[in-house]
Amino acid sequence: MKKYLRIDHLISRMINGILVQIFTAMITYIVLLMIQYLLSCRMGIPDIIRLARHG
Repeated sequence: MKKYLRIDHLISRMINGILVQIFTAMITYIVLLMIQYLLSCRMGIPDIIRLARHG
């Protein structure tokens, strides 16, 4: 998840900011897994992210 969603650095040093960043990444990853499951596609998470970014 860290590799796919680019959580290699923290945006905030405060606990609330860190928690927001972590939970946002987790929600995003779960949504991507749901999209992958619902579309019954054989594409991996990186491919779905690439499609979402480039339209």
